[in-house]
Amino acid sequence: MAEYRGNQFIGIVEHLKDSPTDNYPTYDYCELNQESGGLCGYPDVEFMGEVIAHQFGESFRQKITYEPPQGTDKRRTEQGICPRRYHQMSVLERDKFEKAVLKELKGEQ
Repeated sequence: MAEYRGNQFIGIVEHLKDSPTDNYPTYDYCELNQESGGLCGYPDVEFMGEVIAHQFGESFRQKITYEPPQGTDKRRTEQGICPRRYHQMSVLERDKFEKAVLKELKGEQ
């Protein structure tokens, strides 16, 4: 699969915990707007694919990238500074994601 150069990163976000006893998920599938810093988390790649299909339609490949931003994201949020790191999805996860997008697009026609 080719890498795309869109503004929206599609992949995995790692929430860097302040302490080992923090009780929230460490990893989520995500969509990150690299310009605004807006982040949406998803429970699985299929649901993320459905949302992306509605958001971008047939041109989704031109709007997204699978290449994660490098380093640690320390933007201030409503909860304060919540450091995050981004990771690529595996080839299997990408395949499931793209199939979910295409399936949703076929259902819309």
